[in-house]
Amino acid sequence: SILGTSFLWLSSLGNTIYPTHPFYILIGIACIAVFTILPFFQELRVGNYFSTEKQNNGRMSLYFLSMIGGCVLIFLKLIGLLDSLIPIQFLMDHIRVGKMILSSNVRSEAKIKRAAAFKLNRMVKNAMDVHSLTDTFGDSRCGTNSTTSAANGSEFGKALLHFAKLSDKTVSDGGWGWAWRSIWNGQIYDNEGIWLSTRIIAGNLSKLIICLIFPIFGYIFLNGDLYQTYVQQLDKSEQWRMIVPATIGIILGFFAATNLALTLLPSTIRTVLQFRYGCIGSLNDKVFLDYRLAVEQQSLIFGSIFWGALYTSILVAFFFGGVLLFLMHPITSAAALALLAS
Repeated sequence: SILGTSFLWLSSLGNTIYPTHPFYILIGIACIAVFTILPFFQELRVGNYFSTEKQNNGRMSLYFLSMIGGCVLIFLKLIGLLDSLIPIQFLMDHIRVGKMILSSNVRSEAKIKRAAAFKLNRMVKNAMDVHSLTDTFGDSRCGTNSTTSAANGSEFGKALLHFAKLSDKTVSDGGWGWAWRSIWNGQIYDNEGIWLSTRIIAGNLSKLIICLIFPIFGYIFLNGDLYQTYVQQLDKSEQWRMIVPATIGIILGFFAATNLALTLLPSTIRTVLQFRYGCIGSLNDKVFLDYRLAVEQQSLIFGSIFWGALYTSILVAFFFGGVLLFLMHPITSAAALALLAS
């Protein structure tokens, strides 16, 4: 509607990654308060187009949800307002305050810079470890040229030997458990410098929502009128033949959705590491130019993540539940046993 579009436009004022004037943020806060919080305390009516009059039709919960959502939005707007008003130097000097107020882009950029510093420090440390056996030559280079040349040659040879000894020293990266531990303790950002885009994180949250919705839908389905009416038509000794397939199908569908939700971020990190370490070719690869084709399809990532997980979990539930129902239903069980015996 026109009113809803106006609300979204006015409430979104000031939502930008670029510096904006605090006045626009204040307008957004005022619009959010008018559209979401004010109707909870004041009844307004503008002809037949707009009305906030409360009706006793069981929808009072919508007013509470509207107020709670409005408070959350205003809180986020206030953080953006403080970010635009407080000098950046103050936020950099007070790290705890900066972590709460600075935008996610600034925090991500800082983490990537820390990861670059961590990589450079590790590289320098490894180089110093390679040459650690040659420190004894530091005082012997003041002699003749032949002595200096011999010392340099001996130093180079020992460095090669030491490098061969240290070549077997590796660090294991990757894996499901390692990825989630790195995300939890922040090493994936501060040490590896891997930035997870908003689309990936939002897609993973949508999978978690599917995991929560699936058992709720299953409970409603198992206790629905259609299912209960059909089950009650059977004898009590035969009702388990319907309940068991439906329950197992719902449980397996839930596990399928959970598995997809838990493997998305580790799979993304694995792909980034493969591309970084050369397992996936880049500039010198023959198919590198193919990566530049259809770049607009990245906008389909979120939809593919959500609908793919939803369809997969539903198909898993119907497939295994349908197979068990075919094997256990009183009408088809005889045919199923005959098919398995043949």
